[in-house]
Amino acid sequence: MKNPYAVSDFEDIRINDYYYIDRTNKIGFIEGAGKYLLFLRPRRFGKSLWLTTLKNYYDIAKADDFEKLFSGLWIGDNPTPLQNKYFVMEWDFSCIDCSGDIKEVKSSVYEHINNTIENFVSYYQQMLQAKIKIVPNNAMSSFSSLLSAVRQTGHKLYLFIDEYDNFANEMIARRREHDYFTMTALDGFMKTIFKVLKYSTKGYGLDRMFLTGVIPILLSDVTSGANINTDIHIFPNFADLCGFTDEEIKTLIKDFASSMEKNPMFPSNIFPKGKEIWIDNLYNLMKNLYDGYLFTNFFEKRIYNPSLVMYLLRQIEQFFGKLPENLIDHNLVADKSRLEFIADMDIGKDLILELNQNKTIEISKIKSRFGLNDMITESYKDRTFMGSYLYFMGMLTLGPKSRSGKQVLKIPNPVTQSLYIDGISRWLIPDIDKRERGLHEAEKFTTRGQLEPLRNYIEQQVFPNFHWRDRRWANELTIKTIFMTLLMDDENFLMISERQSRSGYADLAMLVRPDRREFDLIDILIEFKFIKTKDLKINKKKIKNSSDAELFELSEVEEKLKEAKEQAAKYSKELLDEFGDIVNLQTFAVISIGFERLLYKKI
Repeated sequence: MKNPYAVSDFEDIRINDYYYIDRTNKIGFIEGAGKYLLFLRPRRFGKSLWLTTLKNYYDIAKADDFEKLFSGLWIGDNPTPLQNKYFVMEWDFSCIDCSGDIKEVKSSVYEHINNTIENFVSYYQQMLQAKIKIVPNNAMSSFSSLLSAVRQTGHKLYLFIDEYDNFANEMIARRREHDYFTMTALDGFMKTIFKVLKYSTKGYGLDRMFLTGVIPILLSDVTSGANINTDIHIFPNFADLCGFTDEEIKTLIKDFASSMEKNPMFPSNIFPKGKEIWIDNLYNLMKNLYDGYLFTNFFEKRIYNPSLVMYLLRQIEQFFGKLPENLIDHNLVADKSRLEFIADMDIGKDLILELNQNKTIEISKIKSRFGLNDMITESYKDRTFMGSYLYFMGMLTLGPKSRSGKQVLKIPNPVTQSLYIDGISRWLIPDIDKRERGLHEAEKFTTRGQLEPLRNYIEQQVFPNFHWRDRRWANELTIKTIFMTLLMDDENFLMISERQSRSGYADLAMLVRPDRREFDLIDILIEFKFIKTKDLKINKKKIKNSSDAELFELSEVEEKLKEAKEQAAKYSKELLDEFGDIVNLQTFAVISIGFERLLYKKI
């Protein structure tokens, strides 16, 4: 099985026999959805591959290659009347250099468009009758000349724009709001580009457009120039347009295992415990780590990020069937800069802390359009905007509607969870040296079960950092967030946090990965409890000065400890049922009294 990780060209995949999960049955739905479409998905979700699929299908110059490219696929047996009927062109804005000043960015954009036009001339030279004039300082004049030449052939143009919002994302990350506003102002070059595109659809040869991106920001800022585009990202027909379904993952793993089994380069004992057990273990691992994206509320069809899946399979192949040390594709880490943008806003830190604690937030609805001005204007920095922004970035995904009809958003899976935890550690423990000490104390816990050093560290170094605003709504989940910040270790553990079980929600379980059990690591289950200081009949000074034993004698603490023991007994049994006797849990109750004291018991 040839792994297509990082291969985003449909023709390359088909000609070179890479593994391909067929989505060509969506082409008819695409045609029916409209002529000018916008499809949004998080980064590295397969958007570019789909775009090149459409390019190859509609390209008039690829008519003789249709059988070679689409034989065996759904559309190969069910072509539409528009098959191979268009001249096609792609603008890929992800390759635009945004590091220079506004004039340099404009020059880079125009140069890119002119380069694609020159490639267009070379590619279609046998079919074009008129000469296309390239205008170096005005790419849209070059584009108009191209359309004129296309019209003389009797055919029309299908334009594809990949990563249409790259400018906005780069400007956000670089804090260059002024330059962005200049680009999208009334006489800005980006607004001009989209105005020309809209004009070109009025009988001047541009018949269809398909745009991909991450967030809807740019189309909002260029307004009238882009108001012909239909956003299809949330339509039910396209919920699984990019990404893998659960059943496809099961088939993929089986095919992958069979390909390794037949490969003479691999050792004969590649599945020491049996092929079926190996397949089940890998599926359960992917289910825990990668599953969870939902892009429509019309039916439950959760989607796996395809880049993450193919990354893991490639790593396993390189390690002859064994899991790699790192299960996360760090090409996704760039999204952390967007998280920092949210965190810099007034309620950003509160929102991220809340998400790490509760796993969900509720907003009135997903905002389908918002511009950069909205993002930096105080009145727009509310939960609805921030939740929508994080949804489009892939940090959150759709949950069920609440009883009041609001939209619930949730963290999709542990991979995105780790991005939150990595980012939030800077705010909870900003000093690097202090953070390193905390990680050292955490290691004593995960390797030897010694919780006291970590407890002392949190009391002395972390609790004092909490501002009164953080304390006002603090609860047991706040304490769990602190522990997750220090304990997060997906290289050695399966991190199971707030996952629903038959008995409710287990607070935090850290199960040693099957391939790491040879090391000095322990399986851990922690139940967290929180008591507000005002709920105790003693003052803060006495709380600070009391011993652990004295505090455990308080009725409020006794009650919380009892609850923790009962819940831990249920969750530990369920974990053992799911993961088997290989798991040897050490279970702890952690009880925080405000931000004054932190108690623990091994139970």
